[in-house]
Amino acid sequence: MMNRVLFVVIISLVLLNACSAPAKPETITPFAQETVEAMETEIAPRTDMAQPSIVIVDALGREVTFSKVPSRIVITGKGLIQILDAAYMFPEAPERIVALGKATQGTGNFISLIDPGYGSKKLLENDASAEQIAAVQPDLVILKSYLAETVGKPIETLNIPVVYVDFETPEQYTRDLAILGKVFQNESRAQELVDFYQNKVNFIQEALKDVKEKPSVLMLYHNDKDGAVAFSVPPMTWIQTQMVELAGGMPVWGSANPGKGWTVVTLEQIAAWNADQIFIIAYQKDSSEITASLKK
Repeated sequence: MMNRVLFVVIISLVLLNACSAPAKPETITPFAQETVEAMETEIAPRTDMAQPSIVIVDALGREVTFSKVPSRIVITGKGLIQILDAAYMFPEAPERIVALGKATQGTGNFISLIDPGYGSKKLLENDASAEQIAAVQPDLVILKSYLAETVGKPIETLNIPVVYVDFETPEQYTRDLAILGKVFQNESRAQELVDFYQNKVNFIQEALKDVKEKPSVLMLYHNDKDGAVAFSVPPMTWIQTQMVELAGGMPVWGSANPGKGWTVVTLEQIAAWNADQIFIIAYQKDSSEITASLKK
């Protein structure tokens, strides 16, 4: 009787342990393992996907494509001041412009006053060669469009992207601001600047809409390089001429048939025009001194 009870107890313990023992982990077959890895791959973010290209259409209508935002920008060549004026209205400019030509027209380099990192930038001569520019290792060079053949082409030969701008007329100004917006990937800032500029133009035009008589205006650029004094007038298509027209004046120098750049005119011609108003542009001297000498 005792043996039968002991046997029943032993059998009961064995069954109890069998019911309460933890289940063995399920073995994942090779096929199942591959399925899990595939699912993890789908869930994990892709790191090898190509970034969208940045396509910039410049002032010459050329498409310049970048795989990433240009971070080593060089601005140089003649006429670079108009470019720098606009570029430094973008907050990204101080960090991304690594080299520039001498931004001075005789009274000093204004970039040093607004760029905290100016001292670390490479300063180039405005006629720097393609090799000198390449030594800075730029991923973009910005030039005035009229330098495309003489300066831009040798740079492009070295596989360095070049974007051309003008900033010579009101229409070009708004277009080129949009180009810089693409360069710095800050198109909202570009639009803000365009709106500000256009609002100012609209304000002036609205104020002048009822003006019947326009004063005759002469704008002269004074230059005394190498001791030879000369006065020049701008082309009819340049922004200086259009500023006179937008401000309600009538440029008198159209008869001088100015070409693609500043055209020298004589003192006799200046007197013959007999303009109601004369404006002096001077980079090397105080314009009031030039005005006084011209009156004599």
